[in-house]
Amino acid sequence: MVAIKGISEVRRGWTAAQWNERYPVGTPVLYWPGVRSGEGVRSCTQSGAWELNGAYAVVQVQGKSGCIALTHVAPIPQEEAAR
Repeated sequence: MVAIKGISEVRRGWTAAQWNERYPVGTPVLYWPGVRSGEGVRSCTQSGAWELNGAYAVVQVQGKSGCIALTHVAPIPQEEAAR
């Protein structure tokens, strides 16, 4: 787990299409596999986002099987991603 300064707040209203317009596959992210608390896990996306059962926008990240809700994924700012 890692702490990154400048990570944005939860983006509760994001659709898969909005995410995909802004963040390509391979985007560095932090994700929280359970409750969104603590430092998060550093990874990068390995898929585009999609709508799961018409209810949740989700994405796959490297190192995690299955998918993660976009409410539990935060893009890492470019200046932090290089670290």
